[in-house]
Amino acid sequence: MTGCTLPNPAFDDPATAGDESTSGEPGDGDSGDGDSGDADSGDADSGDSPGDGDSGDGDGDGDGDGDGDPEACVLEDYEGPYVPVAVHSIADVDMTGAPEFDAFPMDCYAMTICAAEQVNCGPNTNFLGRIRSGGSFATGSGSGTLTPIRLAFHPGPAICGQPLLFGTQQSFELTYEINQVEYTIPVRLPCVDGDDPTLFVADDGSTFWDPLLTQPAALW
Repeated sequence: MTGCTLPNPAFDDPATAGDESTSGEPGDGDSGDGDSGDADSGDADSGDSPGDGDSGDGDGDGDGDGDGDPEACVLEDYEGPYVPVAVHSIADVDMTGAPEFDAFPMDCYAMTICAAEQVNCGPNTNFLGRIRSGGSFATGSGSGTLTPIRLAFHPGPAICGQPLLFGTQQSFELTYEINQVEYTIPVRLPCVDGDDPTLFVADDGSTFWDPLLTQPAALW
């Protein structure tokens, strides 16, 4: 288990930063654009890479570390708005891209998928779909109308006494149905270090902490 230690591309894009060129473009390593030779590197007031909006590193916290703050698992600034995915039913969940989930003992943890408006979503509630660690997927009852969804992670049914830990590279494939036609999106999981989160899903598979999709958890 890596916990919250790996860099997440959703929080930090290293594609152009510090490439040592002299093109004069933002992030090219020239003076005044956020390179190591700029006394105000990464701020928004002295010719650096646009859009970071703070006085630090562009990661939203202003501490100047440039690491994207994977421990926080939250982006303060992002391009929006996002639209929630809406489904009639859940057809399948493939956790291949989230090996840390299946690394738990059989039935140690489960992920339950419910309608976003459903207040209680867990092991003993109505659900649209559920998958258990090391186990198989179970489909629940569908919805008569298109409904946004929430994901709830919770222990059980086996008791293993291990905290829920996800690194920052985890995702899973969600297959859902609209009018009996199947669609599949990759759903990104945030860094989780011991909590049992509830997430809300956008139509591109990005996840958020709130149903209005204003508090990013992990973005594509």
